[in-house]
Formats: sequence, C-alpha cells, structure tokens
Amino acid sequence: MIIPTQVAFKHCKLSFQQIFHTGSEQFNNSASKGIKFLQEHGILSDPLQPQEVGPFLRENPLLDKRAIGDYISNRKNSEILHEYVASFDFGRLRVDEALRIFLENFRLPGEAGPIALILEEFSAHWSSSNGNPFANVDAAYILAYQVIMLNVDQHNTNVKKQGNSMSLEALKANLKGCNGGKDFDPEMLKDIYNSIR
Repeated sequence: MIIPTQVAFKHCKLSFQQIFHTGSEQFNNSASKGIKFLQEHGILSDPLQPQEVGPFLRENPLLDKRAIGDYISNRKNSEILHEYVASFDFGRLRVDEALRIFLENFRLPGEAGPIALILEEFSAHWSSSNGNPFANVDAAYILAYQVIMLNVDQHNTNVKKQGNSMSLEALKANLKGCNGGKDFDPEMLKDIYNSIR
C-alpha cells in the first residue's frame, strides 16, 4: 500500500494512525464517506487512483468484508475492482482454490448482477495467471460460478435437510459442453467436487 510521508500530516491535529482508523471506520459505514475522508487527509489521492485503492482494500484489516464487497461490486468502481483482483496471485492454483482465497477477503453481495461483475474480473485474472487453460475466459467464469453454487449446495443446511445435495455426476452434467463446446477435464471436476464436499 502507498503510505504518504509524515510531512503530509504536520498541519493535522490527528495522527496518521487516528486518520487511518477513522477513515476505515467511516468506510465500513459509508464507503464514499470513508474514501473522501482519507482523500481529505492525504492518505488516498484526489483524484482517486485505482492502483492505490485496490491494495488499500486488500491490506487493511480494519475494513468490514461486507463493505469491501459492496464497494468493489459497484459498477462505477470497475477500475478499482480490476486493481483489487490484480493484487492476488492466482498462479498455479486450481480455479476453486483461487476462488476460496479470493472470497476469504470480502463478502459477495446478494444480487446476481454484482456477483457476475466480480466473477468476470476474477475469471479473467485467474485465466491469464494460469496461461489461459480453458477454451476462453467465459469457460473459467462458468466454472467459477458453478463452484460457488456447488459450495452453497454442499454446505447450506436447508439443502442438506432436503437430502438433495448435488452429486459429482450432476456437476459434470451441469458443465457439459461449457468449455468452449467441449467438456472440462473430468479428473479436475472430481478434485474440485471432493475439495468442496
């Protein structure tokens, strides 16, 4: 994260730590107010630079995971989302492993549109980090979305009570032809399935 020098705070009555803490708390209540406060006190640039906000969101333990998810899933913050996702190293990780690490850092919003926006950026970064292993980025997106659905299916208590948990064969059927018209490697799908169960 880019940290300004202490010289920038000589005119302030608050210390850097107080400003940082207050701005983080404000972000948790209203992202735009928190960002504005941090800009006014020289911690974030004005105009805002996405390449410094991405790491700020990723490396700041004071931020609420729900607030981060809401902020990066807002379409007007797409450049910040791009920088946030780019701060992760997904190289040599299977898509479900990368997704697990990614989703530990924030909470996905509840609506389909914002989830799709985040997963599109994730899929593009994961694909390029791993030499584009599938037919296209859409295939990575579909698989990532299915991984989330499988996770919900396997760990949601309501689904478990009904005894309708998805089988490996059902997972394969859901993904049939989704890798650019071809199937995904069945061994990879088996490994993904077993890691989520």
